[in-house]
Amino acid sequence: MISEIEKRALKDWSKKLGKNKFSLIFWMLKNFIYESIATTSPVHSMRVSFHRKRGVKIGDDTYIGKQIAFDRIHPELISVGSHSCIGERSFITTHQGFPMNTPLKNLYPIKTAGVEICDNVMIYPNVTIVAGVKIWDFSVIGVGSIILNEIPPFSVVAGVPGKIVKDISEKIRPYIDNEEYERLMEVRNNYYKRKENVS
Repeated sequence: MISEIEKRALKDWSKKLGKNKFSLIFWMLKNFIYESIATTSPVHSMRVSFHRKRGVKIGDDTYIGKQIAFDRIHPELISVGSHSCIGERSFITTHQGFPMNTPLKNLYPIKTAGVEICDNVMIYPNVTIVAGVKIWDFSVIGVGSIILNEIPPFSVVAGVPGKIVKDISEKIRPYIDNEEYERLMEVRNNYYKRKENVS
């Protein structure tokens, strides 16, 4: 038996994704099977392969831990760069909202936005990353952090919500191509200028 919540969710998502209810159910079932294999496989290459089949863009030489929950509805909006690592039991969502019939939907409508994790990013276990976040190159996200906003290059982040606790730009400099370093420092400086203008 399908509940009212499931009926509303099917109606909302079939409209949003441009699929009829039957193709949406088939797509969700296929996605569920791929996700189940990807999250439980003891073999790293299998996890990466099945997450890619779901639509997650994953770069080369990137480690995806076990039990990673990539968004179920819009996995194609998630991009993970090369030479990066996502620790076990992390959660990355590209949509926020619920199918209940409540006046709160007027205040908090469903939001859909991509998540981009750039190259050379280390994400430790149990991290949550919400829709619309970009984590720039050479950043480190501490265990259990919740990332709600953009993270500039060369940042170490920890906490709930995640806050920048350390700048590693000088420590990492000897290991990076000079041109790439300068480009990322410009991104970092622009990030802090935008933050100052908002304050």
